[in-house]
Amino acid sequence: MPYGTKLYIPYLKGKFGNTDGIVTVTDTGGYTTDFDIFLDADSDSSAETKWGNPRFLDVYVLEWGSKSVAWSFTQAVEFCKDYYGLSKFHTSWLEYIKYGGCTINCWKWKDDDKTFNQNTWYQEL
Repeated sequence: MPYGTKLYIPYLKGKFGNTDGIVTVTDTGGYTTDFDIFLDADSDSSAETKWGNPRFLDVYVLEWGSKSVAWSFTQAVEFCKDYYGLSKFHTSWLEYIKYGGCTINCWKWKDDDKTFNQNTWYQEL
């Protein structure tokens, strides 16, 4: 989804210093495209300790962003396999596969993750 997208996540309302449950997409979590939501001034690890990882929550799009579109998981793997090697993010990719092969089913801008498990490198993850 595009950066700058405004989301309403009911679970967050009144938690972790978030008063209204509204967040803006500014990060996709780096090379594993895990849709990070910044919840802790210290680190992602501190945020995970507070509310667990992974979480499956209701999320509502209030307004689509107008900035660049975050890369797909397929694009992240394609980059990493040549730059870092597939083993670098093995644990993250196994989590991705375990939880249905997607972080968000949002095919409006990119749909290459629909065939994620048909790529030649899939079995190496």
